Amino acid sequence: MAHAAGYHPRDISLYEEAFIHKSAFASNAFKRRRYNERLEYLGDAILGAVVADILYRKFPKYEEGMLTKLRSDLVCRRRLNDIAQELEFGQYIQFISSRDLKATHIPGDTVEAFVAAIYLDAGMKQVFKFVHRCIADDAHIAMTINDAQKRNYKSELLEWGQHEHVEINFETHASDNDGFASKTLVAGVPISSGTGKTKKQAEQNAAQSALKNIKSDNIDKPQSADTATQSQKDELKC
Repeated sequence: MAHAAGYHPRDISLYEEAFIHKSAFASNAFKRRRYNERLEYLGDAILGAVVADILYRKFPKYEEGMLTKLRSDLVCRRRLNDIAQELEFGQYIQFISSRDLKATHIPGDTVEAFVAAIYLDAGMKQVFKFVHRCIADDAHIAMTINDAQKRNYKSELLEWGQHEHVEINFETHASDNDGFASKTLVAGVPISSGTGKTKKQAEQNAAQSALKNIKSDNIDKPQSADTATQSQKDELKC
């Protein structure tokens, strides 16, 4: 744990707590300790703020929408699970489940709890060092940007619309910031927006936001139509 933190911890109990999932709390071995949900709550907020600060300084020409998307991708559960694996956290996490640890969100939650432990033990300066080194370093940022560029969120959304027999449209126009702004409409209802230097980029960002809303059930499922519109089918060819 000291190697992962990058310094010698003062209060080791904070780090022990960070690795105790609530599923293990019923065990006699952990009855006198806390599990890590409170640390996870604090670490989530701190990690988001630190990554936002790093990206804000690193990319002075990026607009708010691009910074938000990149931050979200860097700290998403899949990414944090990968970070936990790189740091070999699995051997320390205490949990009781029939599921494989790698198939859960527990490793990523532990990373957030670990960030909170560093903050409480040594302050924000050490948190920045850890995040710079392990989460928002140049290699992870480049990999995240590369992965985002490879995905065609607009096509994914249009394919989802065809599968659900729901009409998907984009309303895109030039913005006041030398770029474009786009809204995603599902069955005529706006559910997300995005901006970008080009029309394509704005629609990709809007589509990515729409997919996140759909997957997290942040929108009501629209009424189905019998078939997808011809314009929607044509969009898929782009």
